[in-house]
Amino acid sequence: LLGIYWVGHRNQFNFIRRADQNFHWLTIFFLGVVCLVPFSTGVLSRYPDSLLAVALYGANLILIGIALYSTWTYATYRGHLVDADLPRAVVRLGKQRSLLAPACYLVAVLAGLIDPRLSLVIYALVPLLYIFPGLQHFWTYLAHR
Repeated sequence: LLGIYWVGHRNQFNFIRRADQNFHWLTIFFLGVVCLVPFSTGVLSRYPDSLLAVALYGANLILIGIALYSTWTYATYRGHLVDADLPRAVVRLGKQRSLLAPACYLVAVLAGLIDPRLSLVIYALVPLLYIFPGLQHFWTYLAHR
């Protein structure tokens, strides 16, 4: 999971050309919430049937996604830290990919209200969307049918 977030963050830097102090602080926030993953994972592994543990883990993952989205949005706002000719489609795709996981993790947290085990299943499946990016297109296709 942490590797997926590292790849996502690294992929942003294929386009980011400059940085400023605000960007550095956003990156520190991203790294800070990433550093909480061992803690939230430990709580979840100790109490897998607890709604609180499921929600804590989900909140951690949601915050990571929001932080990743924030760095990308800040960097691409009016071409602030990227090349001015960066296609809007690239900016939009970056935003969508950054928000997909937090949206799924929110669903997972809500599913925990029914049964925390449902959350665990969703938590296990979401990384597959990033390991095998073609799955995203498959689910998008199904959603629009």
